[in-house]
Amino acid sequence: MKKFFAVAILALATLTMNAQDFKKFRFGPTAGMTVSKVTDLGAKFGVGFQAGVRADYNFNDNFYLGSAFMLAQKGMKDQAVGYLEIPINVGYRYNFNDNFSMFGEAGPYVGIGLYGKNSYFDAAKRFDMGIGFALGTEISKFQIRAGYEYGLTYVFPGGAHNSSIFFGLAYMF
Repeated sequence: MKKFFAVAILALATLTMNAQDFKKFRFGPTAGMTVSKVTDLGAKFGVGFQAGVRADYNFNDNFYLGSAFMLAQKGMKDQAVGYLEIPINVGYRYNFNDNFSMFGEAGPYVGIGLYGKNSYFDAAKRFDMGIGFALGTEISKFQIRAGYEYGLTYVFPGGAHNSSIFFGLAYMF
């Protein structure tokens, strides 16, 4: 019942937005690569992917709130875990002209482990939370971004946490 009310309120808020609000809100698909490892285990870096949907709410021409709903692989070489990840970032965009800008953003993320190899996935905690930042450029509606995420929760016994570098592309409508 609570989910129904939450969806109803979201739908009502969306329907009552005026045309100017739609210019403030942007979204689009995103995909990229992750290079990650679990710290303090002596493991090698693992290469994975990330894919999902991004959304930005522009407060003005420069400041925005950005988020995403992504599937991201993190972990060690040959033992990656697939996380459903939601970052929430505050960003600043510098517009050189209508078709070219550069941006930086930072904020927390949360992730839930969905799948992985049995030996690692069964021993790892499924919840991950941390902080991250990204830098990038936007040309027309295409974004190129690179960033880093540092896990604050211990996902493996002995105080090990996720550490991940990512590179990605997005197209914003």
